[in-house]
Amino acid sequence: PLALLSDLAALGLRASVITQVAVTSACENGRQWRKALDLLAAAVHDGGARQGLLSCAAFNAAMSACEKAMQWEWSLKLLSELRESMLRPDSITFSAAVTACGQGRRWELALQLLDEALSLPGLQS
Repeated sequence: PLALLSDLAALGLRASVITQVAVTSACENGRQWRKALDLLAAAVHDGGARQGLLSCAAFNAAMSACEKAMQWEWSLKLLSELRESMLRPDSITFSAAVTACGQGRRWELALQLLDEALSLPGLQS
């Protein structure tokens, strides 16, 4: 999947949101959390929000990669960046962040995030 992004770039094409999320999810499944962060950072740097290349799903995939690698700090950093990019966290976002904090034995943070998620209007599964 990473070669796909390189091939697209070599042709002067940009990956769609779906492609971005799929490749980031492949990084999660391959335990390549740093690569997932790099892909998301590249989308942010390239003005992804303006071009519709950033989505909550892209952040969620990167957060899940960090969560599976027990990188709770990075998961929370991505949650903060998601908010800064004017995207709205969803139940998957909070699930990844809460799980990452739980794995890092940061129970207080996990409970705060869970409380926040439950207090948001319209946040459904």
